[in-house]
Parts: sequence; structure tokens; C-alpha cells
Amino acid sequence: MVRLADIASVQSDDQVLARRFGDTQILMLGQRGQPVRLTRERIRHALDKRLPGLQDAYQLSGAPAVHLIWSGRMLDSGALQAWSASALSALLSESAPHADVSITPYPLSSATQLYVAPGRIDYAARQVHQGLTERMHMLVDVLVDGTVALSVPVWFRVQGTQLAWRVRQDAQAGAALDASMLEPVRAPLSHQQLAAHESHALDSARLRRAKQAGSLLLADDIDQKKPVERGSEILVRVVRGGIAVEDRALALNEAAHGASVRVVNPRTQASYLATVVGDGVAEVR
Repeated sequence: MVRLADIASVQSDDQVLARRFGDTQILMLGQRGQPVRLTRERIRHALDKRLPGLQDAYQLSGAPAVHLIWSGRMLDSGALQAWSASALSALLSESAPHADVSITPYPLSSATQLYVAPGRIDYAARQVHQGLTERMHMLVDVLVDGTVALSVPVWFRVQGTQLAWRVRQDAQAGAALDASMLEPVRAPLSHQQLAAHESHALDSARLRRAKQAGSLLLADDIDQKKPVERGSEILVRVVRGGIAVEDRALALNEAAHGASVRVVNPRTQASYLATVVGDGVAEVR
């Protein structure tokens, strides 16, 4: 696919309109290596067809025609999948060190339509926000000579086991969690994310729903209490140089460790931002 921005400089005081014109498809290239002559008339016809009502909103200038030759190459889907599987494996070895898994990429359904320009091919994985389950995905940027050419979603089948928690006895929703209620087991992966096995992940946590004895603890079963809750009274430490002054204040929002919380002094009613550094503790520097 050839866009207007691929063959011309698009200039406008309206940046939204400029992007709209620049992203407009002008034509689809046919056979690789076959030259195509693209005239102003052909460009105008494509713009008027795809952007009706904007015929009088632009002017074409410059060369009367552009000659194009498709020199791209088909993306090596096998290399992309192999790199992606290795990247996901490295990620899981850090985020789920107790898991024992094998990773198999699913075929890329649109691989035959993925083409890139000639040049050095590199890959870069976007951040994965998904927890460990039997079906995962990763968005991978394909770079040509250091520039992102396209982004490809890659899906994986993940098989294996991981350390998990099994509930020892029936527990009601809202019950505080601790290690005595649970026993560690090795469980197979499923479509649901299991709760993290590290014991500190249960600190200040409560059950979001009732659990039966023998059932596995899921990540979604846990209602993690934030270090700072909205409306709670917290300790605020104001640090200036080598001097620290402590005071009490009310939190106006909930916040996690390292996040900002807006607090109000109950005596002066002055509000300001502080950074959460612990349970019920925030700092201003």
C-alpha cells in the first residue's frame, strides 16, 4: 500500500487534516519489481475518492508524475516468531521464575501480507501487561535499519506448570489472607492467571470472593489493599536538606508505593502532593 505521505510532503496548518491526507491510500503496488507511473491526476482521483467533500481543501504541486518500483521483501515470519518466543521466555524467567513452561508461537495469519523495505531487520518487544496463562500475546516492532516499519501481534500457546496457592479451608469474601490459609502446590497453566506464589504478595490482601477448600487462588481473587487508602489519615514527612518534619494529613485518593497522593492538612485545609514511601507514609521533598 502506498500512502500520500510515502511519496509527497504534506503541509497544513491543521495537523489533524495533514495526518488524514498523509495516511490516505493512493494505490496498491502490484508485482514486485514492476515500475508504476503515478501522475497528479491519478493522485487527485484517489484523494477525491477517499476524502469526499475535501476536493477544494488541497493543492498539488511539484513533479507531474512519480515513478515507483516495489523493492520490498516479505517478512520472515519464522524468524519473527522464533525471536518473539525467545523474548517471551526471557520475560517469564524474570516475572515467573518458579514456572516450568514451553512456548509455541501460533502461525501468523497475515504473514503473506507483511512486507518490509530492504535493510537490516531487528525486533523490539513492547511491554507485556498480561499475566502468565496458557495463551499469551506480545506486540513486536519490526525495525528496518533502526526505524520501526510495522508492529506485529504474536500469539503463543504456553504449556507447563507453576507454583501456586491452594486454599486449605472454605473462606468467605473479605477474609484477610495469610500463608496459614494456603498451601503451595504446582499447578498446570490455564486460561486464568494464578495468584503470585511469593508470600509478600499476600501482605494486606483480602479475598474478593468466597473460595472453597481445595480450589486454586487466582490473581483476580485477591483484593490488594493499597499502602494509602482514600480518606485515611497518613504520616507525611517533609524533607528539606538534612531536616525532616513529620505531620498528619488526610489522603484524598488511594495510591500505591511510589505513586503521588494528594493530601490535605486538617488544621489549615492546605492541600499538596506527596509520594507514597510505605504503608500509611508519604514524603515531600
